[in-house]
Amino acid sequence: MKKGLIIWSILIYNLCFLKGYSQVNEDKTGAWYMYFWNTNIKQSSFGFQGDIQYRNWNIIGDLEQLLLRGGFTFNPSKSDVKFTLGYANVTSGEYGDSKDINIENRISRNFNSSNDRKTVLFNAQIQVRTKICRKPKF
Repeated sequence: MKKGLIIWSILIYNLCFLKGYSQVNEDKTGAWYMYFWNTNIKQSSFGFQGDIQYRNWNIIGDLEQLLLRGGFTFNPSKSDVKFTLGYANVTSGEYGDSKDINIENRISRNFNSSNDRKTVLFNAQIQVRTKICRKPKF
């Protein structure tokens, strides 16, 4: 009980009282919108997964990054592992009024494994990416 209370106290303190330094302009609020999905084909070890992530330097309109990612999954029966072969398109923008963008295409291979022990969930991920980039404009 005490251990859980200490962990929650540290987490709440970090979320509420420590200032983050991830923005280029600390006076502005950015945004990061995310949607993750996965599905399995009925009666099969195969499926699909993906995500959409949209990050802005401000609330909406000043693009930092748009990531569209999808993949084909394989989950062997009676195991806690999942293999994914996927593709992603990443469009990155520059802070401010600039309309310059950089486009990347990524091919990824993932290996996920998890073990649920009564009190702790162990999760491991190995990811290999191949980036295919055009010459950046900025």
